[in-house]
Amino acid sequence: MEDRLKQNKRSITYIRAVLTLIIILLGIYNFGGIIESSGFLFFYIAVVIISNIFFGLLPEKMYEGMKLHYIIFVLDIILVSFGAYWLAGLTFNMLMVIFLALFMAAIGQSVGLSVAIAAVTTLVYFFIRSSGNDAGFAGFMQEREILNIPFIFVVSLHASFLAEKANEEIEEKKKMKKAYGELSEKLKDSHEDLEGMLEFHTRVYDSLKSGFIIMDASGIIKVFNARAEEIFALRGHKARNMHFKHLEAIGDAAELINNLILKRQPSEKVSVSIQAAGIIKKLLVSTYHVKDRENNITGYICSVEQVF
Repeated sequence: MEDRLKQNKRSITYIRAVLTLIIILLGIYNFGGIIESSGFLFFYIAVVIISNIFFGLLPEKMYEGMKLHYIIFVLDIILVSFGAYWLAGLTFNMLMVIFLALFMAAIGQSVGLSVAIAAVTTLVYFFIRSSGNDAGFAGFMQEREILNIPFIFVVSLHASFLAEKANEEIEEKKKMKKAYGELSEKLKDSHEDLEGMLEFHTRVYDSLKSGFIIMDASGIIKVFNARAEEIFALRGHKARNMHFKHLEAIGDAAELINNLILKRQPSEKVSVSIQAAGIIKKLLVSTYHVKDRENNITGYICSVEQVF
């Protein structure tokens, strides 16, 4: 990831360095025009240099995604337009060729093709300008507009880089979306397997002849099987996820569970009486610890048998 961001920043820096070099060389070539511009071109060249320093000092993480790339691209197109206008003589034909280079670069989506794209658009520019010149190609080569050609190459390179990176980001998003879809499918399958396993465990508990109350390490009831529902006259969904102390229906069985938790005293078929649905019931209650492989207590079991 970091290497990719470094490469992105380095590529942008190289492209802008080429643009800056072209502008400075054209500025030196047109030094007389700069003197006559009352400082406008000095300000323009200063903006180019300062922008290079600013973008060069930005942290590499800022070059993630395409937002900063688009900002730099738009800024450089503006700089190219002003540079061509002040230093090389911008014409409508030049603007058309710039947009042609942008269009071809966007289609090509390859930095490697940028030079070929620039060469093609330059030939188009030569043809348009020389065909409108009485002296033909030789006359055009003597005009100031020949200085526009370096800008065409910079625009093509910049646009190709932007299109290539945008395409890479789209492909990366597609891969992430595909991976997310596969992961979601696996999670869905795992969820279905888990539901099936829980359903199986519930059926096992409900098939037991004794009532079972199973709690986690904090005393929260997690299992309240069908036989326990019959004995305590209480629906399971009202008991589950409640602390056993808050469940009045289990009566004196709660005291045995409390001894198991606080005093670590298991019980083996201790006789207790409860009142459920207006009926006094005699029960034999046993309590046990649930332990893991390291012999740590992870829960508690209360087994209840009704004595008739």
